[in-house]
Amino acid sequence: MILFIVLAKTCVSDYIHGGDEYKISELEQMISENTVVTASLSNEYTESTVASVVKLYKFDYRFDLNGKSYTGKITLNAVPNTSKLNIYYLSDDPNIIAADPYEAIAREKEKGSSISELLIGIVWGVLAIILLISLMATIKSTKTPEDLNSETKTAAKSIKTRTKKKAAATVPEITPEEERIRALEKERIRTEKEDPTRFMPRIVAPVKEQNANNNLAEDKNYSRQQEVNKNIEFYHSIGLHFNKKITLDHLQKNWNWIDWEMDSLDGKDFKYFFFLLSGTFITINPQEAFSYELLSKNIWYFDYERDEDVKYGDFTTRMNQIANDKYPFEKVENIIEPPYGVKFQYKNDKYTWMFKHNRDWTDEKFFSQFLYLTKSETNNNKKFYVLPEGQGGVIVFLEPNKIQKLEAFLEIKEGTFELLR
Repeated sequence: MILFIVLAKTCVSDYIHGGDEYKISELEQMISENTVVTASLSNEYTESTVASVVKLYKFDYRFDLNGKSYTGKITLNAVPNTSKLNIYYLSDDPNIIAADPYEAIAREKEKGSSISELLIGIVWGVLAIILLISLMATIKSTKTPEDLNSETKTAAKSIKTRTKKKAAATVPEITPEEERIRALEKERIRTEKEDPTRFMPRIVAPVKEQNANNNLAEDKNYSRQQEVNKNIEFYHSIGLHFNKKITLDHLQKNWNWIDWEMDSLDGKDFKYFFFLLSGTFITINPQEAFSYELLSKNIWYFDYERDEDVKYGDFTTRMNQIANDKYPFEKVENIIEPPYGVKFQYKNDKYTWMFKHNRDWTDEKFFSQFLYLTKSETNNNKKFYVLPEGQGGVIVFLEPNKIQKLEAFLEIKEGTFELLR
């Protein structure tokens, strides 16, 4: 009931008083000054559901600004694909941030203009009144124990009866023989219920069973480690290198590994999903909020649809990583205002590329421009290939004969990998 009253008061108050003008002015200041910074998100988040429909995700964030670090919590409507997020901050106080100030302003202004807030508040108020009336009726109709006791005592006084007291029954004496028989019977019952070996050390069976379970778990991990090693050794042989700091324990705690149930996969299935996983970030230390590292810098699992601003600067750097940083890119910067783009220096020339803005979808033109710019530096025999997967694919930089070896290793049809265009 108290909850309903609080909700009703909040909704009605929002309708009467409208949005927070001071908060709106702060958000408008962020937009006008365009104070944007790239923050790092934690690898863990808290999920909550509003009105049984809308899901929200609360992350820890951190960013550095003017030599100082700022941390806090931020609530998002979706889980980002990467650990980086562009957020707006208030120049006067960088602790005040917003993921989308335009949306936040719209929400604040809607509070005083939308009648839906008032209607929802009325509904909560009606529910609170109904619950209060029901509670009062229940209290009125229920008699307390004190009332019942007082009624019983009154009735007892009004009835006058005379009862004859009975003599106390005599307790028969127990003979020593009967006492002995009772003691024997108690002992028999006790020994039947009690485990006669409970005070004996249980060594043989439990230790064998425990050792068997431990050995089984160790055997499974050993087998899985061998499978991982086999995959990594093959990738090394064709020029795809892996992060040596990442262990089997890191992999098994990764959310993709768990979601794809990779501990239960074998053979062809395991090899395929391990290749997809190789193009992602892995958490090194779950106790630290910002401990993501690439499993392999030579493999990139790319999705055209992003859960945040499209960062073409990051894409440029990542494409160069795949090719072992062979291209002379310098001073690469994201342009994170629609239309999105990238600024960089290449062979002492300055470039600015702007791309078509289609919500959170990557413009395919980026890849064609990157390939055109770098074609003079690209070995004719070594090219960018992509394995189509979902809304994107897995990108590598290899010779055609090594692509054939990779397709054979993954047990997929020859020609499944396509030239990136």
